[in-house]
Amino acid sequence: MEKTELKDTYKICTLCGTEFKEFGNNAMPIKEGICCDWCDENKVIPARIKEIELDNDIYKNYPKPSEEELAALKSDEPDQLPSR
Repeated sequence: MEKTELKDTYKICTLCGTEFKEFGNNAMPIKEGICCDWCDENKVIPARIKEIELDNDIYKNYPKPSEEELAALKSDEPDQLPSR
């Protein structure tokens, strides 16, 4: 069996435009494509955290479950939830 050499393939970060050798990271939600590790850590992950924080604002006014509903969820028969 022959050994094949892996060539160093450079990729270009869709966010900052620099060349990098790493595997690459999904650049969403900022932009489609891949990004370098630095942009992932300093731009993409903070943007994802911000999206999560904004999405959680949606649930602030959502009615909280009653004690009865919580007990039913924790029981072995979760389909026995009381109707609202």
